[in-house]
Amino acid sequence: MNVQGQPVSEDLARALWRPKSDLAPERAVGMPPFCGGGYLSLDFPFPVGADSDGYPIDAAGDTASYQVDGEVVLIGNVRIDQGNRTLKAARAELDHATGRGRAEGGVLLVQPGTVLQGDRADIDTDTGAAELEDVQFVLLDSEFRGVADALAQDEAGTLLMTRGNFT
Repeated sequence: MNVQGQPVSEDLARALWRPKSDLAPERAVGMPPFCGGGYLSLDFPFPVGADSDGYPIDAAGDTASYQVDGEVVLIGNVRIDQGNRTLKAARAELDHATGRGRAEGGVLLVQPGTVLQGDRADIDTDTGAAELEDVQFVLLDSEFRGVADALAQDEAGTLLMTRGNFT
């Protein structure tokens, strides 16, 4: 998996962090002297404040099947884009009727201000809600990172961490 060409390893925060000398000059100038660097600024195809829920879903994988009941099953190098939200995984199932889905295998969810990596994820493409299990996360805007047994994001974007810690 990767985030904008950067490989994502077992340590998500390390993959996204850069020394101050590698950051854009306008960003580095505002940092306190004791700060050695910061997280990457990610690029998105639409204005950052845009509501991703209103955009169409573009889903692809190495193999894809459409079931009679409206469920789509994607296997291998799965990528699901909706506005500024991107989910990558080894496998995903989406139900067109409900807008709900499940992804498994190295799940990576990238959206403005937040990068989440976990083993499994339940998503709702109609509301933007998601829940990831065994998750690492980086909150880019606030420069927080951490791990949790589960991290849920509701439709308003509020995060709820279960049995986790952050720095």
